[in-house]
Amino acid sequence: MPNPEGSSLALARVTDFRLVSRRELPADTNPAAVYLASLALGSRRTMLQSLDTIAALLTGGKANARNLAWENVRYQHSAAIRAALAESFAPATANKMLAALRRVLKEAWR
Repeated sequence: MPNPEGSSLALARVTDFRLVSRRELPADTNPAAVYLASLALGSRRTMLQSLDTIAALLTGGKANARNLAWENVRYQHSAAIRAALAESFAPATANKMLAALRRVLKEAWR
């Protein structure tokens, strides 16, 4: 996992502690949990790790996939995440992580 506090200059400009939820949502309303439940059992662990990495990058390590306020993630956040992942991971890994992000954001807006 990259250093969530300094992996990208672009990311440093959008780290937003308002994305940290004060409490975890119930599993049936948490966008990350809903997305993970839709996956095959073998895929859940790797995608949870991807979402945890993204949450840590967005909040400077203050949040994970289950307590990030996904509904508050905006375009500038996702663009910075994309840049940070491209800097820190192999293309296939970054693309996998972005696919998880897209699906969770889709669930958050439902």
